[in-house]
Amino acid sequence: MELDFSALSRISTTCGISPKEWKSYQSKISKYLQAISSREQGFVDVLTDEKIIVDIEKFAQNCRGKYTDIVLLGIGGSALGAKALRDILREKGAPTFHVLDNIDPVVIADLESQINIQKALFLVISKSGNTLETLTQYEYFSSRVSCENFVFVTGTEGTLRKIAKTKNIPVFTVPENVGGRFSVLSVVGLLPASLLGIDIRALLAGAKEMCGRFLSTNFEENTPFQLALLQYLFFQKQITQHVFMPYSAQMRSFSEWWSQLIAESTGKDNKGITPIMAQGVTDQHSLLQLLAQGPRDKFVIFLKVESLQGEESFLRLLHAEMQATADSLTELNRPNVVIAISEISSVVLGQLFFFFEGVTAFLGELMEIDTFNQPGVERAKELARRYLK
Repeated sequence: MELDFSALSRISTTCGISPKEWKSYQSKISKYLQAISSREQGFVDVLTDEKIIVDIEKFAQNCRGKYTDIVLLGIGGSALGAKALRDILREKGAPTFHVLDNIDPVVIADLESQINIQKALFLVISKSGNTLETLTQYEYFSSRVSCENFVFVTGTEGTLRKIAKTKNIPVFTVPENVGGRFSVLSVVGLLPASLLGIDIRALLAGAKEMCGRFLSTNFEENTPFQLALLQYLFFQKQITQHVFMPYSAQMRSFSEWWSQLIAESTGKDNKGITPIMAQGVTDQHSLLQLLAQGPRDKFVIFLKVESLQGEESFLRLLHAEMQATADSLTELNRPNVVIAISEISSVVLGQLFFFFEGVTAFLGELMEIDTFNQPGVERAKELARRYLK
């Protein structure tokens, strides 16, 4: 994975970021790594938990051929990573994978019309075990299908844990120090991935390689810190809306995962980066006008995939249009950077997931906020329960 900063030498100056300011943070990586470590979050530790990997692989193997559909009941961080894995890496011949991250009755009725409910595995994911939407979904489907059609992914306490014990439902444990939006490389993402035939060891191998960069105190090696610093410095200059624009239709769901990661992690203390999802080349014909000549408050992160399957002429055009879009923004002094990945594979996707987790962890320390909490969301949950009473 490479970051192309070639457009920034000119743009940084026009946006008020001097080379001196850029360099002044480069010797502080160790300080920020220590601060992240002190928060005792487990998104690094999950990469080396061999026992859970073996348990996941064994469970997935036992499920082979038993189900025509897998239905994930979950929301937010419990669903977005798995959805991205499905859309990007799903193997042929795997069961059809449905992500039910909504309680709209029309959506639920539509799902029921698509599946043979008796041949579906319901994967219920909630770290707290008390997520209102997820419990309501579980109650609905558990009245229609046997307990043998369920598996839970949850914390050590909560309603789901109690139900699993009472009804003898298989259960996998989410580590207490891994938050939902940082959980895609834990059992929350790995179990759905393995059920879909995805090579989770390759996924973790890529993540471990990127983790090595994340833990490096060498600025040239630490690509997560490089992007985090760039985002932070632009944020300081009131460039607060950051656009993620992959030039690959397969990566659309990855953008949704990234959007939650940025929004819930940085939106604290009257601060925050607003994520905007875009799609190349589609949004060259919708958002580009705004990015080029609208308010100067946007920073665009392009994602380029060097090798895609399919007709070569389309790939050449795709790359040409991405470069043209980036160059046109550069000519207008609109901040942008290009991230280039070699291909779409389990290893590379593992790198990409951990890359942005690392970027976001650094962003929190640079912005002097707690990246890992979400007090605004908790208040809404509390009020929802009160209204239902």
